Amino acid sequence: MPNYYKTEMWDLVQEKFDIDPFLEPWILSSLSSKWRNFKSSVKRDWFQCKERDERVSDDDWAWLLRYWSTDKALKEEVVGKENRDRVLSAHALGSKSYACKRDEMAESRPDKSEPTRAEVYVTAHVSPNGTPLNDKVAKVIERINEKKTQIEPSHHDSPGPRDILSQALGEDKYHHSRTFGLGSGWGMKNSRVSILKKALEAKRNAEENVEKMKGESYEVKAGEGKIMTLLHKLHPNVSIGELLDSTTQVHLLFNLVI
Repeated sequence: MPNYYKTEMWDLVQEKFDIDPFLEPWILSSLSSKWRNFKSSVKRDWFQCKERDERVSDDDWAWLLRYWSTDKALKEEVVGKENRDRVLSAHALGSKSYACKRDEMAESRPDKSEPTRAEVYVTAHVSPNGTPLNDKVAKVIERINEKKTQIEPSHHDSPGPRDILSQALGEDKYHHSRTFGLGSGWGMKNSRVSILKKALEAKRNAEENVEKMKGESYEVKAGEGKIMTLLHKLHPNVSIGELLDSTTQVHLLFNLVI
């Protein structure tokens, strides 16, 4: 996709939402995923039809038809179907993300502890009555419960490539860790998510320091004002200019008062 399209989409997102610029890489990554899904749905619904989706221009449609018939596209289709067959089931959270569900589960606990990946996975892949979504999911949940019985009660199942969920489902992809979403991956150096987290944390710290300095500056000015009022009461016949001749004296008095 040309870069100017990405710029236009990012500008559109900023027009509609109050969003931190540090999140641009994650937003574009999310849009990329949605773009792939859209192309897939267009091909599924319209490739064998004489008509086309009205959202696709005539030129783009002609190009797509030619591309989908190439050897490269046909090979990608086979790989895509094989990868899709490996997916046991979509989660049952609807529009709610794993991150929101994880926070919701943590808030419902007395100690506010974060749930394990296995706990999030199980919650996301059962129906409202607690029944697994299909037989494949049921087998995964069975393996998860079996793994839980094999660890010490004091053991904390921290997220990682060898946690209970990884043992039940197999290794995660390099660029994606189950139940964590886009941009996550074990051992990824300078991943988008980690960079964004560090950048946002640094920004928040800087903003907090600025606010703190503003507060301290206000307190100093207020304190000096009190000192000047006190000096004026003690020396009513002395002008403000003469009282301000010794700035150091005012600061010293201020430090003694506070």
